[in-house]
Amino acid sequence: RGDSYLKQVMALFSKMIPSPKFVFRLSENCFLIMLMDRNEKEVDQLKTKLKHLFDQNPLNINGSPIKAQTEWGLSSYPQEGRELFSLINLSRKSLTQKAMA
Repeated sequence: RGDSYLKQVMALFSKMIPSPKFVFRLSENCFLIMLMDRNEKEVDQLKTKLKHLFDQNPLNINGSPIKAQTEWGLSSYPQEGRELFSLINLSRKSLTQKAMA
């Protein structure tokens, strides 16, 4: 069940987020997304789409639709940073801020 869930989540991220990008799994249901060479408008549009991605696309596990309980944090290179670790930290901070909202 877990492998199918993860594959479907990653497929949705891949479909929604144009390349170049990096998606990292932080924990069971938390992902960090790093966008490459996007302007602020593109980043904002993508954030809006991602907010509703899993509401509009239930996963299919063993023939049953389920709503994904997924959290994500996003950062953008080079607008928000040029170092991998700073971008990871920004993504994690974004994830934490959404959880507290």
